[in-house]
Amino acid sequence: LCDLGKYSSSTGASSATACDLCSPGTYSDVGGVISLLNCSNCHLGTYQSSFGGTAESDCLLCQAGAYSIVVGANSSAHCLSCGEGKYSSGWGATAESDCAL
Repeated sequence: LCDLGKYSSSTGASSATACDLCSPGTYSDVGGVISLLNCSNCHLGTYQSSFGGTAESDCLLCQAGAYSIVVGANSSAHCLSCGEGKYSSGWGATAESDCAL
């Protein structure tokens, strides 16, 4: 079985080197994942920029003053700043409407 954070769609693999890392923006908290599609996406309001995430906690919250509407965001660039005159004091905002006047 492939370790956490990895997957393999190969049949008859003879070693763990056949396992590939889940892509940025995703993670796998179970072993034996058979497809990149089975790596779980980071939720709205979070991002993960590294390969091989092994837990949902590897997905980082967008900072206060920003929000993300992207599922599986792979960089903090997906965390958009609240508009002029608006703010969000909490981390991990998931919509522009989370930014208050």
